[in-house]
Amino acid sequence: MALHLTGLQQKWASGLLAFGAAAGLYALTNRFLWHEPRLLQLTFIDHTIPFLPSSIWIYMSAFLFLPWMYHRTLTEYRRNLLGFMGLVAFSAAIFLIYPVRFPRELYPLEGVPSFTHSVFSWLRGVDAPVNCMPSLHASVIAYVFFNYVHSQKRIEFSFLKISGYGLWTALILLSTLTTKQHYVFDILAGALLGYGFFRLFVPSPSPGNT
Repeated sequence: MALHLTGLQQKWASGLLAFGAAAGLYALTNRFLWHEPRLLQLTFIDHTIPFLPSSIWIYMSAFLFLPWMYHRTLTEYRRNLLGFMGLVAFSAAIFLIYPVRFPRELYPLEGVPSFTHSVFSWLRGVDAPVNCMPSLHASVIAYVFFNYVHSQKRIEFSFLKISGYGLWTALILLSTLTTKQHYVFDILAGALLGYGFFRLFVPSPSPGNT
């Protein structure tokens, strides 16, 4: 029997499948390395930004950035989701060719409150300290943010909404450094990559089916 889904149901079903595929691709490149991962030189900024374990909660809030939520038409949505998958696949190829490792051992979790310690330890356990350059965290956040701004301009521009979303985006990007998950260059490269894929897959202005 055929399964008939509404436009909204199609968005969530295919979006969650894409998210699962992206997570699987990231996990594969995170655990199966073609080359010995490289350590980069910590910059002055990396040394200056403090290790703030409690910022893990801001870091984790990035998973609420769903890249398929901000378009009203299926045409725009499909292009946006295709861009998201392309971004993840392109990043995964870089992770395989040029694996980079962050020296987490320099930032132990002693003295961190128990619940935060448990969550942070879990994250470090499931996410090996590789897949750093470019930061997928930063690239996806940037990609979603620019898509959000674009959609708001087309619907009803709200300076307050965009400012709030921009602040959240900036805090998440900063949290990748305060949790010592990434080098500062990872964040710059990831944000630029996210913007580049946004420009490649910017939603079509033509109307489609909702």
